[in-house]
Amino acid sequence: MPTLKFNLSEAETEKLNYERYAYPDPMVQKRIFAVYLNATLGWNNLIIGQIVGLHYNAVGSWINTYKANGFEALLVNNYGSTKSELENHAECILKSLQLQPPMTAAVAAERIKEMTGISRSTQQVRAFMKRHELKFIKCGHIPAKADNDKQHQ
Repeated sequence: MPTLKFNLSEAETEKLNYERYAYPDPMVQKRIFAVYLNATLGWNNLIIGQIVGLHYNAVGSWINTYKANGFEALLVNNYGSTKSELENHAECILKSLQLQPPMTAAVAAERIKEMTGISRSTQQVRAFMKRHELKFIKCGHIPAKADNDKQHQ
């Protein structure tokens, strides 16, 4: 396992030393700590990974990222950034669902497929609707012995 040694200025080392404990995101703290250990002690990635709690390949990756793009690259968090294709059509879908509310999620999924050509499961359609604050309202039934004339009066 080769080590990726590099020399840092005293200011960079102090910044890494401070931010490895002070940065609010614990995952970013691990990255900074891994780069700090490699720069100051020159240990190999396997040992650093065991100390920091990262896989040795991840340690090497973050060290290379730091070398190529600097400190700011360690702070980037791209987790959970994927977006549903339905979000591109959200305005027209929501307008249609509000004008003529569907009886079930299956009906909504079918209508979305007709409008956009995007096929999604009923569970995905429910999640989309919930994200946009739409909810299913169960209608009550009419009592069996209801008298319409008395109710109108």
